[in-house]
Amino acid sequence: MAQETEKQKVDTRDLKKGMYVSELDRPWIESPFMFQGFLITNEQELLQLSQCCNYVYVDVAKSKVDVPSRLVMSKTSKKAPFPKKTAAPIEVPFEKEFQRAKSIYNNAIDTISDILTDLRTGKLFSIKDIKETVIEITGSVMRNPDAMMLLTQIEAQDKAASSHALNVCILSAAFGRYLGMNEKELYELSLGAMLHDVGETQLPDGLMSKQNTYSPEELNLMQSHTLKGGELLSQLEDIPDSAITIALSHHERANGSGYPKRLVNDQISTLAKIVSITDVYDSVTSGTEREAPISATDALKSMYDWRNELFDGELIELFIQSLGIYPIGSIVQLRSDEIGIVISTSAERRLAPTLMLILNSKKEPYQPPTIINLSQYVEDDKHDYEITNVVDAEDYSIDKTSYIMRELYAT
Repeated sequence: MAQETEKQKVDTRDLKKGMYVSELDRPWIESPFMFQGFLITNEQELLQLSQCCNYVYVDVAKSKVDVPSRLVMSKTSKKAPFPKKTAAPIEVPFEKEFQRAKSIYNNAIDTISDILTDLRTGKLFSIKDIKETVIEITGSVMRNPDAMMLLTQIEAQDKAASSHALNVCILSAAFGRYLGMNEKELYELSLGAMLHDVGETQLPDGLMSKQNTYSPEELNLMQSHTLKGGELLSQLEDIPDSAITIALSHHERANGSGYPKRLVNDQISTLAKIVSITDVYDSVTSGTEREAPISATDALKSMYDWRNELFDGELIELFIQSLGIYPIGSIVQLRSDEIGIVISTSAERRLAPTLMLILNSKKEPYQPPTIINLSQYVEDDKHDYEITNVVDAEDYSIDKTSYIMRELYAT
């Protein structure tokens, strides 16, 4: 059932700190805020809003200050793809969960690698082989999703099928958590995400990594991995039907251009829609044998442009919101000209994540890098610890994986 929210159309000249901006007068992609929905906390945000918008919609209930009633327009409603519940609170700090998450991640890589190897040699695995692994992953994501999400960035240079399967599982679990899924839903989503590409093990060696254009016959064979995956999973005992559906449908597209059945948006299951989003996001940000990786920011901009055409538009917007304005692993520049890597985010302080500062204002490496939580400075209008833009790692010869592994794995 659609929920009603009291919104107020406010001229940007009348905005105050403490107001909660729920919508802009233009698509989020055309603004510096990257998506809609944030609490105004400083003068810089007020300036940016006045520069890019004529008016915005303020959520009265979420605002920390009174909003003049003279501007209230009417109650509006927005239908969600399904009732989004409140995400569970963070249970443990990022630093505490990280080492536990690393152990779970490494064990999961071994498990999924063994399963994929067995499938390539004609041996069918038991659902028990992976159930415990998926439960451990979802448990870590529920305690603090940032730890596992950072690990997907660390391993992004590994283009092996096992890393992709695990990363899609983690991304899907984190998104499901954001959507407020219960334990059963989260398990089924994560299991299906982990096994979404098992059908590729039944294809000829080298087909998926072929550099040249596929012939029509090769394209049909490559696309058959969805059907083959569904057939493999249907042979397992105690496999949820949803996991089979994810394997079959994660390449279906909202406009009917996908495969294998050319389903349109309303015909695709919600869990399959989610995995189709996380599958593409991990592929384009990690890179494949056929394509070089692109930044999270560029990936989200492209996926936003593809909403409603290739993906469920509402789910795409929710996915972008779940990742935040500066997704974990983004490399950003501060007003001070220092460079840092985003290692943790906060729903309450989306413009002020926790960074690992790696380069000083002269672009010289910090020895060692410094961890800084930008939310400590949001109330101070004169500080320099504010993100001004996202930068490309290549521009400063930054090896993000090495930085994170060296500094965080040692803790």
